[in-house]
Amino acid sequence: MEKEDRPSRRGINQGFDPLDVPSRKLIESELSEALKNLEHLVRVLTSISHEQEISGYYGLAKAYSNHAAESKAYAQLIRKLLNISQGGGGS
Repeated sequence: MEKEDRPSRRGINQGFDPLDVPSRKLIESELSEALKNLEHLVRVLTSISHEQEISGYYGLAKAYSNHAAESKAYAQLIRKLLNISQGGGGS
């Protein structure tokens, strides 16, 4: 790829103002929706894992449990991002 064909690093963030309130609110709204969906997914996967364990399908139970744990970690990350964006700090 020729140098002229590549986008400049400066152009990547062009048009994004970190203080742009409508954009920030939209991002926060989308993150909140993703958080709700992930929290629901964690509950469903945990329930399925429990049912699989009761039924004796321990391998499936573990797989669902692992998926639930991974989804929970993503939810915690999104919660942290939302906390930071709302001025609550990062830790």
